[in-house]
Amino acid sequence: MYARPVFFGPHVAQSLLTNLDPYTLHKQKVVKAAEFDSDYQAKDQATLPGGLVVGDKVALLNRVTIEFEDGNDNDEEGYRKDFGVGHEAFIVDTKRTGKGVWPIIEFVCQHAGQELITTKAINIDKVRKAVLIDDAESKSKLASTKGDKVMKGAEFLGKVPHDVKVEVQAGWEKRLPTVDSDVALTRVKDRANFSLWAVLESLPKYDSKKDFAVITKTSLEGQSNMEVWTLRDFKAGEIMLGPDTNHLMDRMYTMGRSSLLRGADLMHPQKKHMVLDGRMRHKVTELRPFSLFFVVTRAEKDQKSNLDVGFASSKITVDTDLPGPGKRKYHRICSEGADTSDVNRSLNCGIPVMFNPKTIAKDTMLVVKYDEELSKIEQKEKDKVKAEAKKLAREEEAKNKTKAEAKKAKVSAS
Repeated sequence: MYARPVFFGPHVAQSLLTNLDPYTLHKQKVVKAAEFDSDYQAKDQATLPGGLVVGDKVALLNRVTIEFEDGNDNDEEGYRKDFGVGHEAFIVDTKRTGKGVWPIIEFVCQHAGQELITTKAINIDKVRKAVLIDDAESKSKLASTKGDKVMKGAEFLGKVPHDVKVEVQAGWEKRLPTVDSDVALTRVKDRANFSLWAVLESLPKYDSKKDFAVITKTSLEGQSNMEVWTLRDFKAGEIMLGPDTNHLMDRMYTMGRSSLLRGADLMHPQKKHMVLDGRMRHKVTELRPFSLFFVVTRAEKDQKSNLDVGFASSKITVDTDLPGPGKRKYHRICSEGADTSDVNRSLNCGIPVMFNPKTIAKDTMLVVKYDEELSKIEQKEKDKVKAEAKKLAREEEAKNKTKAEAKKAKVSAS
């Protein structure tokens, strides 16, 4: 039994429908045209594609954001709520658009102790009929329907007990982790972290007694910064520092304490650049570990430097033995520039490493070269954020103007 009836239009007498669940309601067609308000044109309904009719229960195929009027005069913005993929609601009307006939769907939510109800026209391609079966006749009919993509090959439905309701989860393969962008990004980061570990394990180890001194300089105003100085002479290429951090970012990074992962944008689900963020690794403190890579002074654009940044390449080779009959084996290689048309190959990224291209004498402060490429990427990100902010400001201004005009017209009418 459903706790709430179907609600067609703002003025339907809900008491008539209180004890009927939506499926029974749809089958018995307990709908009275006289109960629709004036803006519901029951006699002029447009025909919906796919066999959908007013009264059908549908499921969303895309997330939608719906704005409700919550009755609070002080809240001109109203209340917004996201309805995710799979949310089910009822068609209460139809609307003719330039892209065909769309269903008008009713959305309901609870907010601030009250039930909010509104309707919105949704693209017909963004919804599907919610398959609900509660008797043997319907199950048999649906299971044998030819050409029905949802129910094709579903003869097993005839074996379901008659006293249960069945909802077929159509297109479930589109909701697997393998096609989810958030999961894909996590696995890209896992690959990058594994490569970072392999590179860090390959680098030389240094100490504070014979290699480098880390000092803190504090100004009279109380501002402090750390520097790395050499305690001995270093031959060209003898200094190798890696970005020892587990913070991989694809947004909100800062140039001063970040280092670009080469080729990571090709691996990213949205093709974004990724950096190793050193904001939590650039100071010697008792609170957390630090990395010499992020303590080294960053040169300004025209400042001289004695360290450069190159990229270490690593190839990950994985051999997998699966259980079961046949004991199948799989071989996969992850590397930069891999041919991804080969199902056994995946992309990998280059890990940044600081090195000294020339000899560095004892008692020299280490300064790494200005990162021009990261600077360009950072500027593009800033420009993008500014453009988006301007766009939102224009939309907000237009929205407020429309609301003000509507409010003024309402006052004039009263």
